[in-house]
Amino acid sequence: MKILNKICPLLVFSLSVYSAPSISGTIGSVNVEWTANIITWGCTVSSASSDMTVPLGTWSTRNFSSGDYTTPVGFTISLSGCNSNTVAATFTGTSDSTNSNYLALSSTSTSSNVAIEIKNSDKQLLPLNTISSANAVDSSGNVTMSFFANYIGTGSNVTAGTANADATFTLTYE
Repeated sequence: MKILNKICPLLVFSLSVYSAPSISGTIGSVNVEWTANIITWGCTVSSASSDMTVPLGTWSTRNFSSGDYTTPVGFTISLSGCNSNTVAATFTGTSDSTNSNYLALSSTSTSSNVAIEIKNSDKQLLPLNTISSANAVDSSGNVTMSFFANYIGTGSNVTAGTANADATFTLTYE
């Protein structure tokens, strides 16, 4: 019994300090490549140009037949802190079913056979989903882009009701 008492602690000690031999070698290699583009900060949209509402007025249905339009109403998009030479805008939204150049009224609108026409600063049609002319950024990094919008008849029987629409503008810097 005395031998067993001396062997067991020695066996436990021997097992606890023994380690398997290490094996080293290459089992393969993997190449990882990361790519990115670092760009300068664009422009800051003024608070007045963010989430704006452009009131187009109240009009009689007698003012409309297909192709007739209301008086264009001006609106601006003001930007500051621009690090580019020019800025252009593209308006996107749901296009009218009769003419994809026009912005369709929202589904909650109750008027029919009318759409919204967006125009550039020269009051020429700026088709939906089309980039505007470039606007020069001044030496302070500011630019104000001018646009117009109006209702346009898309059918012969314009019905009275609400005539609202939503569009988003995307800026392009050069």
